[in-house]
Amino acid sequence: MLDSTWRVDIPDYKNRQGVFVITPPTVKNKNGKDIGYTMLLMGKVAGEDEQLSGYVEKLVGKYPTRQKISFSNKYDQMIAYEIKDKNLYPHLGGGHLYTVGIERDSPEDPGLLLEQPVVLQMKANGQMTYARANQSQNRFPGKIFYVFLLDSCEDIHEQSLENFRSFLEKQLIIE
Repeated sequence: MLDSTWRVDIPDYKNRQGVFVITPPTVKNKNGKDIGYTMLLMGKVAGEDEQLSGYVEKLVGKYPTRQKISFSNKYDQMIAYEIKDKNLYPHLGGGHLYTVGIERDSPEDPGLLLEQPVVLQMKANGQMTYARANQSQNRFPGKIFYVFLLDSCEDIHEQSLENFRSFLEKQLIIE
């Protein structure tokens, strides 16, 4: 569940990958300046021979300062990196990023189907109305890689990391 004050942008699904860009409200730094940060959520249907470690490494490999970290125990198959980059946002103390990758297999019991809401037409005379069920969607079969990125800076590192961690550990459910 997302906070209603967070903006969410959803680009098109392509290359077996969907993306959500989440922009929480700005955070004030110690000087009272409002600073924005973003969280990026990606879901990708894994290829047959694809590994989570290789997928995440493609995303963080360009950062020589990346450090593999233990971020959470919520999921068994999780890889996380912390990245500090003084050249990114130098006027805000440098960039401070996190990348968390999670691999999930198809669950034995996939849970609820995803459905599209519809408006049912009601008859004015009070007679029973019949409606045909819409097509419903289910989870993709096989492995799915989920990657969560926090794009922030040193000036608001603690506040943005707290929101990111709370989102991943308390608000997010991945089946």
